[in-house]
Amino acid sequence: MSTVAASPFFAVVVTLGAYALGIAVQRRLRFALFHPLVVATALVVGFLLLSGIGYAEYYAGSSWISALLGPATVALAVPLNRQLDLLLRNKAAILAGIA
Repeated sequence: MSTVAASPFFAVVVTLGAYALGIAVQRRLRFALFHPLVVATALVVGFLLLSGIGYAEYYAGSSWISALLGPATVALAVPLNRQLDLLLRNKAAILAGIA
């Protein structure tokens, strides 16, 4: 099982499958606490615990997904910069939402 768990395909299937289930749960329940990322994280953690796969094995297969998060985050700067006026007009609401 450790060879399968360390493969990138396995990690992608588990991660995307958990996220797809998270989207389905959020659409069904429409409650902010059931955000797809929260549900997907809980599902992946539960799956790893139940299957006996260590996080290090899972991370070895999913490390390229983590590597792609950096450029994706930086890519968000372009649309945010284009909407800077809107963000500044709504800074009180944004700060309240962050708090």
